[in-house]
Formats: sequence, structure tokens, C-alpha cells
Amino acid sequence: KTAVIFIISLLILPSLDYFLPEASTSLFPSQPIFAQQIVDERKIQRLIRQLDDEDLGVYNRAVGALVEIGKRAVVFLIEALGDENWMVRYRATNALGKIGDPQAVAPLIRAMEDKNPVVRKGAANALGEIGGSRALASLKGRLDKEDDSDAKDAIRRAIEKIEKKINE
Repeated sequence: KTAVIFIISLLILPSLDYFLPEASTSLFPSQPIFAQQIVDERKIQRLIRQLDDEDLGVYNRAVGALVEIGKRAVVFLIEALGDENWMVRYRATNALGKIGDPQAVAPLIRAMEDKNPVVRKGAANALGEIGGSRALASLKGRLDKEDDSDAKDAIRRAIEKIEKKINE
């Protein structure tokens, strides 16, 4: 009965998770899995919104929490690569690189075409962290096209990092 009331309240009160403590799962240990997913998705979305925070402490905690959440956050971070704010896009590349999920490779390759060189640099760094032949080929193809020196340096470092992993 408690779980049903909780589920209904989640549907009725879209910001209920703001009133629950971070360890909200312990309040309702018998709640169905889909209700837990709703809470998790809301937490992840709240953390994604914090990627544009000017306070570096808030941003760093958000990235740390997203990395800790791991693969469940990847889809939301990939979506954030399309955000209008370049800082959100850059910080999403940072988190994706730290998570290291190969599912992020194709979206990060697309982010290498971003109009902002800082985002391209972040995408290159993330691809270097994730690695793999697809990331390597894309980075090599992008190297001569890149006109920003910092992004170009990041591409070179990412290529070296992936090649080193392959040769080990």
C-alpha cells in the first residue's frame, strides 16, 4: 500500500524528489523497480541541469555523482551533448569520458564537429579515455581538419593514448 501511494505521488508531484533525501530508496525498500527508475531519472536530470552551474563545486559534485551513477547516466549525458549551452556540452563530454561507456563513442564523434573548440577538445579527451578502433579512426580523420590548436593537441593526445592501449 505504501509503495502504491508513493508511485501515485510521483506521478502527481513532479518535483517530489526534491523533498526526499538523497537515499530516498531506503524509505521505500519494497517499491517496484519502475518507481525506482523514476526517482533515478529525476536525480540524473537534476544533476545534468547542474552542469551549467557557475560554482565549480556544484559542477564537480554533479559530474562525480553522474560518474558514480555510471551507465544509467550515459543516455542523459548524450542528450546533453545537444544542449544550447557550450559549457553543458563540454562538461557532458567530461563525464562521458570518465564513465567510459562505448555507447558514447558515436555521439562523441559527432561532438567533434561542434562549433565550439572547447567542446571538440572535451570530445577528443573523452574519446581518448574510452578508446577503441572507431574512436581512433575518427580522431585521425579529424586531426588535419581541426583548426583550433588546443583541440588539435587534445586530438593528438587522444590518438597517442588509444594507440598505447592497443599496443599494450
